[in-house]
Amino acid sequence: MKHPHGPSPLLKAPAIEAAASSNARIERLLVVDDDEMNRDLMSRRFRRAGYSVATAADGEQALRCLQNEPVDLVLVDLMMPRISGLELLKTLRAKYTPSQLPVIMVSALQESNQIVVALTFGANDYITKPIDFPVAIARIRTQLLRKKAAAAVRESKEEK
Repeated sequence: MKHPHGPSPLLKAPAIEAAASSNARIERLLVVDDDEMNRDLMSRRFRRAGYSVATAADGEQALRCLQNEPVDLVLVDLMMPRISGLELLKTLRAKYTPSQLPVIMVSALQESNQIVVALTFGANDYITKPIDFPVAIARIRTQLLRKKAAAAVRESKEEK
């Protein structure tokens, strides 16, 4: 159905995607999911939104990736073999604060107790599958802006 005043604003690329792609430095995401199709889908969609994306098939690969290259935000599948998403989150929180390295849990589990557990363990946010990508991108953007604000406050305190 055509919108009476031209294309519907809701059908245009969200402003959040334009903002993400106009960054002076491309922000790097790490997508951790044991399902190759999920990793591929997320990485393609987030690249299209203007992010650089690395992927890891499990928690061990994710930890190696974080040792070898800077990452601005991590998206972690909750249910993975060997190291679960929650175990990876605990490991990350032992080394990084939520403002140093935002972590968004991604899961098909929509039960409130699972969400509460992930947030209690230090997740910055929680996204359910199937992923609503405009919402996911808005949440990523929010976490990255919070990270930048926290870094600016730290730098300001160090200058004093």
